[in-house]
Amino acid sequence: MKRIMLLSLLLVIAMSNDSWAQSVEYYLNRGLERYNVSDFKGALTYFGKGYELATGMRKKQAMGVFLGYIGNVYRNLGDYPKAFHFYEGSLRIHREIRDRRGEGSDLGNIGNAYSNLGDYPKAISYYEQAIKIYGEIREKKGEGAILVNIGTAYWNLGDYSKAFAYYERSLKISKEMRDRRGEGSNLGNIGLIYSDLGNYSRALTYYEQAIKIHREIGDKKKEADVLSNSGVVYNNLGDYSKAISCYSQTLKIDREIGDKKGEAGTLNNMGIVYDSLGDYSKALSYYEQSLKITLQIGD
Repeated sequence: MKRIMLLSLLLVIAMSNDSWAQSVEYYLNRGLERYNVSDFKGALTYFGKGYELATGMRKKQAMGVFLGYIGNVYRNLGDYPKAFHFYEGSLRIHREIRDRRGEGSDLGNIGNAYSNLGDYPKAISYYEQAIKIYGEIREKKGEGAILVNIGTAYWNLGDYSKAFAYYERSLKISKEMRDRRGEGSNLGNIGLIYSDLGNYSRALTYYEQAIKIHREIGDKKKEADVLSNSGVVYNNLGDYSKAISCYSQTLKIDREIGDKKGEAGTLNNMGIVYDSLGDYSKALSYYEQSLKITLQIGD
């Protein structure tokens, strides 16, 4: 959210017409509010109106920003041809006005779209272009985020050594910037690599550090994610009591924050543990609860 608000403030500073600037700020912020609660139709309406206003006033920086966010909406809707169309439009504008920060953001967004499509080599090629720009303009926060994306792409390709290297670089930046949220996420990502490699003791060490940070900063969703991953490790180790403990904590958080999809997944994981213990009645009960929620949310 900080990055987004920075962009909107830059727009306001660059505009001489105060009433026009306020209108742009309104459309941008209303669009972001809808976007952040996954109301993509509502977000598209506000971003579209903002883009029309910016086009009418021939404010290219504003046009590029709105095009980028419209691209994000279509990517989340799974309409990748439209997402690429708007990302490329934003990229053309940012290059034309020599907005390096915007250019880096666009390249990262295009990389995200290719990553969503499973084309990880192409995603990495765009991420590397974004990394180069962020390094040149000393945009550490953007660089750290893209490093995570590259690491995840290599992880999906099964290249754990490269994934680990990129996550470590991002972790270093998070610590330098005292970005506790980023630090916690990177620790959790490194834990995932160790888990995939079967090095469960190392995985748990990183997970414990991540959980501690997420609790300190009050990031319940991330805390639940890492607790769930810890439960998977304990289940794989055959330590079912600890697995149940982790999943129980996860389930409590899922319900507190209203994460129905997470709740369904956790209930399913609880069922797997009880299945392994031979307690089939409990396992069935958890499976049924999970299925009920899954059907309710249409997932």
